[in-house]
Amino acid sequence: MTPARRAFHPRQRALLRLRFNTLASARIKELADKNRRGTIQPAELALLERYQRVGNFLNLIQAKARRA
Repeated sequence: MTPARRAFHPRQRALLRLRFNTLASARIKELADKNRRGTIQPAELALLERYQRVGNFLNLIQAKARRA
């Protein structure tokens, strides 16, 4: 049996739709690949860490939106 889908408030749905755009996602992948290969530059690493912080924040607010 699958759980019933619950209806989200429009504000919750708006938060749950937040995503990085295509350009940002491609840049994140590029930076992550460079980091795995060990060829990332310090400025690029700082940018990757900023993307990670934003991603973590999005995860947090989306989890809260689902629980509200």
